[in-house]
Amino acid sequence: MEAVRPNPKFEASVQTNAGPPAPGDKADPSLRMRLRTETRPQHEQLDRLAGELSFSRFEDMLSFIQANCLAYRSLIAVAGDAEPMLAQRLDRARDVLESLDTHLNHEAVAIDTSGIEPIGLSYVVAGSSLGARLIAQQSEASSDPRVHALAEFLLDPEMDRCWRGLADELRNMSGQDSRAEEILVSAANCFRVFQQAFEHVLDMTGANHGVR
Repeated sequence: MEAVRPNPKFEASVQTNAGPPAPGDKADPSLRMRLRTETRPQHEQLDRLAGELSFSRFEDMLSFIQANCLAYRSLIAVAGDAEPMLAQRLDRARDVLESLDTHLNHEAVAIDTSGIEPIGLSYVVAGSSLGARLIAQQSEASSDPRVHALAEFLLDPEMDRCWRGLADELRNMSGQDSRAEEILVSAANCFRVFQQAFEHVLDMTGANHGVR
């Protein structure tokens, strides 16, 4: 099986939520602007991990989804108001994988979920709808119908709706108070959870996929 090389065109993981600058962002230090700027290092580190995968290959798309679902399962216990969003993602993934005669991995993995609250979590998870479009576009190069089925999981209208609502809320929130600081820490910690999940899945599948 051919080795998977880092994808030079990979610009955003499923956690991507930067988006174009909103009007007034430069003058108004909104919470959304601070989240975009101050979590960029964690975001880029996650992108580098996901960039080791080829999204036109079934095995790699499967690893990508397994890593995200491992993070979702780890986060549910601390998700608070964001728990229904994670449950919906897991249910959707389970349905798609079962239709392909495979399933979610449920091995126990110790992942640190400390310091996470619902808004920071939602910023990372709901914002993934933007990067999902880029990944789905890359999957179009595949001739494997299973890849296209997995891409459909990524293109989730409910996630798009959640992101639009959250982005509007964050635009109207101050980036300069103690609540903002809590959310910033939470988002950074949530990226850390996804990083740990990706590292685990890539370590488990690297021998088969040629990763690392």
